Amino acid sequence: MKKCYFIIFCLLLCIGCSNLDNQSEEENISLPRTIKSTYFKTIEGDEKLKILSLDDFKNFKDLVSEMTKIVHRGEIAGILFKANNTEYKLTGYPNAGGCYFRRTFIDIENDSLVSFENGELKEKSIHYLRNELESIMSKPYNFVYKQNKVKSAVIFLHIDDRYDIEMTKVVLKEILDNFNEINKANGEGFYEYFISFNSFPFPRIPPPPPLPN
Repeated sequence: MKKCYFIIFCLLLCIGCSNLDNQSEEENISLPRTIKSTYFKTIEGDEKLKILSLDDFKNFKDLVSEMTKIVHRGEIAGILFKANNTEYKLTGYPNAGGCYFRRTFIDIENDSLVSFENGELKEKSIHYLRNELESIMSKPYNFVYKQNKVKSAVIFLHIDDRYDIEMTKVVLKEILDNFNEINKANGEGFYEYFISFNSFPFPRIPPPPPLPN
């Protein structure tokens, strides 16, 4: 009889442990993760950092307007949004100007990558961003001199007013996911980036024609 009780006890113990293991696995799967841009990490906690939730805005235009007010007060605009059980945090600059020597450039309008290929203006889905970054990284002249580090990317982003804020989330998610994966694989700061949130599309000037032979 004692042997029967012992066997039942062992069975109950095994079932209990199994349930705990399953519960632990479910909790780990459901736990949200956070992806932060490199610059956000360096200034997180700074009193000048003012974080804006994308859910509070109707569209990209309203977001840029509020970012502009923050910058004019001498503060830094941070952005927060959630997608697919992931929390994203980054910084951005409205209509940023300045000198961009020794940089790589990415032009995004709405949810498309825009570039000139063989003198013609081409558009590709934002989901081709990884291919674009791989292409940039494949060229030695896009690296910082004598360093295993890609020249920082300047990303010009404009999204038309007719699209709601969800498109902004999709595009920013694609940017953060891809740069995060690249830096995770190659080391923090391997490929840094800067996003200019532009009120208007970036001026596109085609490259000069090739010189005659």
